[in-house]
Amino acid sequence: MSEETRTPLDKKAMHEALDGYAIAAEVIEQERIERLRRMTPRESWAIFTALIDTGQCFLGDPATLEVFQPSRIDNMLFVRVVFEKLARSQGLV
Repeated sequence: MSEETRTPLDKKAMHEALDGYAIAAEVIEQERIERLRRMTPRESWAIFTALIDTGQCFLGDPATLEVFQPSRIDNMLFVRVVFEKLARSQGLV
């Protein structure tokens, strides 16, 4: 964009918009928490199973090593480190 067509940024409007996004995020988070509280174990298990089934479609044949792509291994190692730190911080290990 050229300087002639650029609209000056209204900092007050930007701050108001960002504040609105933050409030919306809080409302959405509270709605999610309430939805999860009402969810039965059967419902949560059905969602988990559907996610796993869908993920398998993207990972390749689990009988081969194709599922162990380097980025997937890195992600698994990262998650393991996070869980280990969490367990240590709670005195579980």
